[in-house]
Amino acid sequence: MEFKIESYTGNILNKTKNHLYIEPCKELKHVVAHYTITFQNSENPISEGSVLNLIPDVSGCFVFRFLDEFIVSVWGPTTKVVTVKNDLNLVGSKFFVEFLPGGLYQVLGVDISKTVDKKYELQDFNQELFDEINNRIQSMDSFDEIIKMVNKLLTREVKKNKIEKSIGI
Repeated sequence: MEFKIESYTGNILNKTKNHLYIEPCKELKHVVAHYTITFQNSENPISEGSVLNLIPDVSGCFVFRFLDEFIVSVWGPTTKVVTVKNDLNLVGSKFFVEFLPGGLYQVLGVDISKTVDKKYELQDFNQELFDEINNRIQSMDSFDEIIKMVNKLLTREVKKNKIEKSIGI
């Protein structure tokens, strides 16, 4: 399963040499900061063995990887710099759901303190949601379809884990 960057035809918030940043639907703007699609770019050479240092954030994300098998990783909020291999030009496209603070809870309904500085697979938290995404994505061939589906499913999950009211100070 492989998705090409050219398959996305919607609005773009920003574009870099290896990234597209896309706005979520209005129902998710309080939960999702943006979607990110990474893609290969032969005009942007990346030296072998290079790494990315990810700065700490309180948000967390989902990472969709389209390899021999479909994988959705859940990265919890981080309190320290995380170093990962820079594989932007080594693997096909990836799709990220970058949450706002509290957004990961609103989608998973899981005590976020259990996810701090950890990486899991989505099925560890919600097998049903993973299976639904996996089954639907098998018949898709564009990022437009993926974003539409993710908007719909995350909106549904947020309704299940709604935060009733804001904390007043």
